[in-house]
Amino acid sequence: VGMCAQVPGDLGARRLKDEPVLLMLPADHRLAGRDAVQLTEVREETFALDEPSEGLHYNEAVRALCAEHGFDPAGRELQTHHDAWERAIAGGDCVGLTIRSHLAAAHPGVRTVRVDPRATFPLDLVWRPQPGLPLRPAVRTVIGVAIGIAEREGWTGD
Repeated sequence: VGMCAQVPGDLGARRLKDEPVLLMLPADHRLAGRDAVQLTEVREETFALDEPSEGLHYNEAVRALCAEHGFDPAGRELQTHHDAWERAIAGGDCVGLTIRSHLAAAHPGVRTVRVDPRATFPLDLVWRPQPGLPLRPAVRTVIGVAIGIAEREGWTGD
């Protein structure tokens, strides 16, 4: 599953959902207790970004969303493995944008707050077909289950 993925033509993809963006803050941040936050309220903060080799399109989506709200965010590129991203936010070094389905196990040092007005990031199911061959049964099953859930839940999709 890819968030903010720009899928190359040699891969298969299906939009599962346009999921609401959440602002991740250090637990002791002045805005952490709020129900919703406008992005302009954190315009002076450093935004956690992904290491470009792992999350270039995510970084572009963060910058584009901030630009829609009138600012170019300062960014700090972080590795996406383990919980480096969450630890940097918990430590007070930055804030981040995410979606609920990409939240790892709850990190004790962070809080998430809705972004207002509502914004979304795309969540796509991505797979690699083998040219000239049918999809493997396991891949077909995963695709079918994911699409079935997306349709049953009323998520945005094709």
